[in-house]
Amino acid sequence: MKSGPLLRAEQVVKRFGGVKALDGATVEVKPGFFTLLAGPNGSGKTTLINVITGVIPPDGGRIYYGGRDITKVPPHERRRLGIFRTFQTPRIAHRLTVLDNVVVGHLQQERPTLGGWQRGERELAERALQLLKLVGLDHMWDRPAGELSGGQMKLLELARAVMSGAEVLLLDEPAAGLNPSLALDLFKRLRDLAKSGVALLVVEHRLDLAIDYADYAYFMHEGKVVLEGPPQQVFTNPLVAQIYLGE
Repeated sequence: MKSGPLLRAEQVVKRFGGVKALDGATVEVKPGFFTLLAGPNGSGKTTLINVITGVIPPDGGRIYYGGRDITKVPPHERRRLGIFRTFQTPRIAHRLTVLDNVVVGHLQQERPTLGGWQRGERELAERALQLLKLVGLDHMWDRPAGELSGGQMKLLELARAVMSGAEVLLLDEPAAGLNPSLALDLFKRLRDLAKSGVALLVVEHRLDLAIDYADYAYFMHEGKVVLEGPPQQVFTNPLVAQIYLGE
């Protein structure tokens, strides 16, 4: 496991009119780490994800990936480099099988020629099955993806992203809408995915469920990172309760 950060957002500033949504925010994401990004609504979490993925440009600061400055690199090129984002609503092909969803993700990324679609099919299928096993969906490989539960669809989307070459995964509220049992299973799978070598940055509100699975945490308030460190240390800090309760 590499010790240094794969992705670094450094002193990022973003303004919307007269509002400073990000005010010098700095976060790092390391391979093999499940990193939480938390904070109250309006603290700048999603804006930071949008800047990292290139959806919106920063007004200040830099984004580095593997030591390279990618601040001005467009979103599709960042994806090719290995920076992927998932959303609260999974974007999968409901009529394709679970396995085909994962394999097609790789083929779309590689843009093969017509003959290339058939080359290496066995290797691709084996790799896809390995990833499905990692996220706990290997027993459903031949089922239409539309038959999966909401939580399972999110896991499928993760497997497809890794199959497509994701080295950094940015997740925005992955446990939204899931009951506590399913959310815990999701966080366990995310931890397993991180330990396989993927770098995870996860925006999450359900800290009571995620805290035992994350390796590192950042807590944002008013566009700034005000706390960072081991999750238990960060989220038991009195400042967190003070900010959430507005005291």
